[in-house]
Amino acid sequence: MIKAALRVCGLLIVAGLIAACSNQNTSWSTIQLSGDTMPYPENYQAEAARIVAQRGGDPASASVSQPQSTLGATAFAPQRWYVCVRGLSQAPRPARLPKPMELVDQLFDSRASAGIHNVILVFGAPGRRPTVREGYDSPLCHDGRYEMIVAAPPTT
Repeated sequence: MIKAALRVCGLLIVAGLIAACSNQNTSWSTIQLSGDTMPYPENYQAEAARIVAQRGGDPASASVSQPQSTLGATAFAPQRWYVCVRGLSQAPRPARLPKPMELVDQLFDSRASAGIHNVILVFGAPGRRPTVREGYDSPLCHDGRYEMIVAAPPTT
């Protein structure tokens, strides 16, 4: 009985280490047990245009990345889609000391300290507005393929 319990604990530790080492973020929130994915956000261009217009920008001067998948809201939730919007005028990045992980990122990836303001739209359930997150030099937005915003913002 004790031997079986030790085996189970050992397997859980190995599984945790594999999950931690296979992703940038080593917290338990990065485990994805569901293989499902939310429907592709066909309206991503219109939502990007809506955010740009809402913030007083010009959609013709902004760009949006093509949708990429990311983790679900929970380990059992389906994966979600997100896009990054660039080209919104924003105040310069506030001066502060970088966090230790930011220093490591800057050491290995010059894009980590470029000072680019990103607005990230995370799409959830169909028919609902995406969640808006913003920040500077988001790793989610480094490798996106960007295109001009060609859709008009939705009227509703």
